[in-house]
Amino acid sequence: MDILSLSEDEIFEFLKPQPRFRAGQIFSWLHKSGVSGFSEMTNVPAKLREELSKTLPFPDFSARRRLEAPDGAVKYLFSAAGDFIETVVIPQSYGATVCVSSQVGCGMGCAFCASKEGGFIRDLSAGEMCAQFYEAERGFGRRISRVVVMGGGEPFLNYENTVKFINLINAAAGRNIGSRNITVSTCGILDKIISFAKDAPQVNLSVSLHGADDKTRAALMPVAKSYSVADLMAACDIYAAKTRRRVTYEYTLIDGANSSPEHARSLAALMRGRLAHVNLIRLNGGAGGFRPAENAAGFLSILAKAGVAATIRKSRGGAVHAACGQLRAGKAGSAI
Repeated sequence: MDILSLSEDEIFEFLKPQPRFRAGQIFSWLHKSGVSGFSEMTNVPAKLREELSKTLPFPDFSARRRLEAPDGAVKYLFSAAGDFIETVVIPQSYGATVCVSSQVGCGMGCAFCASKEGGFIRDLSAGEMCAQFYEAERGFGRRISRVVVMGGGEPFLNYENTVKFINLINAAAGRNIGSRNITVSTCGILDKIISFAKDAPQVNLSVSLHGADDKTRAALMPVAKSYSVADLMAACDIYAAKTRRRVTYEYTLIDGANSSPEHARSLAALMRGRLAHVNLIRLNGGAGGFRPAENAAGFLSILAKAGVAATIRKSRGGAVHAACGQLRAGKAGSAI
């Protein structure tokens, strides 16, 4: 266990019989100040810092490479206990957003996504997810106010650590990132979608859809062979009913696969009557030899005429392979 993965209460239990305020001091150093070592905790006794460094260390985590795209997006290659992960910071007019990875590699195998290359290696701890945030912010040099768990991996297959990460960055005694400034994206793990409505009801939920019928979706996403579109939408309807919050559906437009007018009308019919927003994504060069569809505006127009709330996502970081679907990192290194 690393100290960055622990809540203030867990730190207090570990430190007993130290006084309660000591746990608060340490938690604040970790998650408000974002320190990278015990030596920076200047109001904690040196002897306690030395003991903690031996018994409850920081994650084995370090920055290896930094690349900045012409549009301002920055991609970091981090080493996490010898494995490699990628994290992206996206500057925006209203602040900066960090895109965090939840796993080393990814086992979902989506045909158009580079993250599948190298397969799944392991889950990241909550502390390793926090370390991405704090190290990226330190390197970026500006405060980060929004978090999206949309990097490498499937967050809902690392559910416990993902929820704990959210709780840590959301804690008022720490970074205090508002729940509505946090988004988690899933390929559609049905039981966890329903659990998420209870465990993080104010956090934004984004679902990778990419096809409005089983045949289209299964050709692009192996997960669709386990969960039908009907079952996925039923789970999302339960989430929306419990939280009274809309679900964002991500739909990457791929030439010859899911971008025809018929596909648009099918998607519009699927969204009808639902508390939903469709986020259309222009395919970024990533994997599988797929080509981006050229008719994004026309596809959007069909959805709009059907009364479906939809937008086209502005892609950032493509020049350094930091855009949606381009992140990949395996045991041997990165595609940077």
